[in-house]
Amino acid sequence: GFAAHYSGPNGPGTGGFIGEAYPSWMSRDVDGAICKKNGFDWISGINPDVQEFMLKLIMEVVRNYDIDGIEFSDRMPALPRECGYDDATVAVYKLEKDGADPSPFYRNAPWMRWRADKLNDFYRAVRDSVKTYDETLFVASSPNIYPWGYTEYLQDPVTWASEGIVDHLIPQLYR
Repeated sequence: GFAAHYSGPNGPGTGGFIGEAYPSWMSRDVDGAICKKNGFDWISGINPDVQEFMLKLIMEVVRNYDIDGIEFSDRMPALPRECGYDDATVAVYKLEKDGADPSPFYRNAPWMRWRADKLNDFYRAVRDSVKTYDETLFVASSPNIYPWGYTEYLQDPVTWASEGIVDHLIPQLYR
């Protein structure tokens, strides 16, 4: 998923080998640090280069392996609410919002909604690509429980289900 590396609960995020190879892919918090939540370092699921890489990876699996479908978990599509201040995400936001900066308050409702919508757009593109290749393949997701998954990770399973982005929705109920 979009959690690229586990750097542990203490210390700053490093991004691991992905962060070394592609530092511009790393999502950033409002202070410019690599975005880290629960010990995981996150790449930006809104960055067009990251989206292209992930879609190519997904389609490589779809085309080359005998599978019934794909399933995303609690890390895709997802982005911790603290994330999204990387250059690529901010550039997309400014382009769509007449040059305005995103809110410095990561809990700002319109800023959260915009990022969640961008993740939804990516998920729609994944579904369209998978179904165009083979309409019998299923697209599934096991997101965090709603609404916690939305408020913490910008996961929007309500939209995924209501718009038919997913064929199977299996919320994680670890609580």
